Amino acid sequence: MLKKNILNWMAGSQNWPQKNKKIRTSLIFVLGLLLLIIFFSSKVQADKRTPLLRNQSFEEVQDGQPVGWRAVTYQGEANFKIDKLSKSGQYSASISSVKGADASWSTIVQVKPFSTYRLTGWIKTKDLKSAGGRGALLNIHGIEKMETKALTGTNDWTRVELILNTGLNDALQINCLFGGWGKVTGEAWFDDISLEYLSGRTLKPQATIYAEEKLPSVSKYIYGQFIEHLGHCIYQGIWAEMLNDRKFYYPVGSAESPWKILGQPHSFHMNPLLVYAGVPVPEIRLKGDGQKAGLFQEGLSLQAGRKYNGRIVLAGDPGVLPVAVRLVWGDGENDRQVFTIEKIKPEYEKYYFSFTSGRTTDNGRLEIVSRGSEAFRVAAVSLMPADNLEGFRPEVIKLLRELNSPIYRWPGGNFASGYNWKDGLGDPDRARILLGKGLSQMMLESMSL
Repeated sequence: MLKKNILNWMAGSQNWPQKNKKIRTSLIFVLGLLLLIIFFSSKVQADKRTPLLRNQSFEEVQDGQPVGWRAVTYQGEANFKIDKLSKSGQYSASISSVKGADASWSTIVQVKPFSTYRLTGWIKTKDLKSAGGRGALLNIHGIEKMETKALTGTNDWTRVELILNTGLNDALQINCLFGGWGKVTGEAWFDDISLEYLSGRTLKPQATIYAEEKLPSVSKYIYGQFIEHLGHCIYQGIWAEMLNDRKFYYPVGSAESPWKILGQPHSFHMNPLLVYAGVPVPEIRLKGDGQKAGLFQEGLSLQAGRKYNGRIVLAGDPGVLPVAVRLVWGDGENDRQVFTIEKIKPEYEKYYFSFTSGRTTDNGRLEIVSRGSEAFRVAAVSLMPADNLEGFRPEVIKLLRELNSPIYRWPGGNFASGYNWKDGLGDPDRARILLGKGLSQMMLESMSL
């Protein structure tokens, strides 16, 4: 109405006398400026009234799920539901767990880079107990310390708040978090999640191009592929080693070790005084009664007629001789090949052997046994198909060549967190063993130069 009256007044001003032309022009300018202020002010107010988060109170529900939100379980067992126990409106979003869970209701929101926002919400909890997690809270996914306070125990509706800066991000994932870096039990309700823009700076990006300056060409080896020591990417993957835990990180005979005790030796233990590759060495002390005893690993995939090469790092007393290394592909006496060690020293020495499998099987075995007396120690063992390319599987190398990457790099990923480049040089049998911190996975440094 105000704008209409101003426009009518401006139209009538055309009939003013000529002598008032300057006054009329000034008034028109001022009134035009006033209209612009009114327009932009109303737009800003409208923007402030428009929620940045869709369905922030979980009132829009489709097929039992809140529109714009998704249920995410990071670990454990979580139950998600839309509940009529709400702070406002009809519904809230609930997460509960009896056995413990780390989970969230999550949504993605567009934001302005280099801007400040206020994230608020209401949380209610019942019998919420930590099982390693923080509790019930709001957080920004993937950005450290961007989280509200965490609630535990039983709480009525409690307001939580977080002031955050977006930095380079133009989108954020907001989590209604149940647990947080660990599990919790109990139940939590979330409602009225709000994101409010507070301030920001205007970006004026610019670039200067110096067309006359030419830089050296970019080497094709700058860009390539990283290979992580994960799963079978390296071992039973690109690397041809057939034995697991070939340097005895886990005690032989334990649930974690792929190695098993063969026969009934007088004693078998991981001697802490005898260390090789950074871990204790298995020592087999024999009874001297002529019965075979030692250790073995099964589950090896063998192909009939295929040749396999290997080595063993061994030390011991002369009474143990002879020591036999056997590749076994069946239950019969002839379903094996034997490499016999006739000389042994107290100091570690390497012995090289070669076998040809007489049958195709997925349950081949490598055995290291003696029928003698005294004791012998096994520091490391290796077994590979004889056609390996300096330790790499030729069929995998062929496939990698077809990918046409200019370079493949390792270590990559989590392996690099505990990696020392010196471990990749020299004798691979002496290279130390790493345990992946984030994956709880053994990662042998066998791919050495």
